Formats: sequence, structure tokens, C-alpha cells
Amino acid sequence: LVHGKKFRHQLISNQDFIHVTDFGAGSKVFTSDKRQVSKITKHAGISEKRARLIMKLTHYFNFKNTLEIGTSVGLGTSAIALGNANMRITTLEGCHETANVAKSMFDE
Repeated sequence: LVHGKKFRHQLISNQDFIHVTDFGAGSKVFTSDKRQVSKITKHAGISEKRARLIMKLTHYFNFKNTLEIGTSVGLGTSAIALGNANMRITTLEGCHETANVAKSMFDE
């Protein structure tokens, strides 16, 4: 798992396009299902400020297990993992291509 700012930087540097299947309310930013990973990261990913908050909360509460619904490209998952390295994380993403981006980051 790539950590912290390096994780975000690698995603922002990723110029690949993927076809996104949107199961939610739809995007107010994107008009097409073909989206660039860097733009997904900038517009749909959590901010660095929120990532730090998630890290602090997971560290403070010392959860043993967590369920994340809506992985996207994995920024939130990374923050959860950094907050508590001993926690078991189950994360779900409905869009296969978006999940593959996150999985490739988690495998590094």
C-alpha cells in the first residue's frame, strides 16, 4: 500500500481514462462515463484535510474492523489504513474499473 501524500500524488499523476459505472446520484462535475483518473482524484476524492481527520479518528478509536462503502480510487481507504495499521478493512466499490485503480494502488 502506497501511503499518504505519495498515494494521492500517484493518483493525480495518473492520466489514464477509465469507463465509470455510476451507481449513485450521478456526477455534477463529469458529463461522460469516460473519466481521467487524475480528475476523479481531484474532484471525487477526499481532501487532505479530511484524510488527516479520518487518520486521527481511526487511530483514536482503535477500531478492529471497518466497512467502507464506495471505495472510488482508494484515498479514504488509504487514510483509514494509515490511522490504524492493525485494523481489518473491507471496502466495496460497484464500478469494476474504478475498483481496479484502487486495487492497483493497494497492491503496491
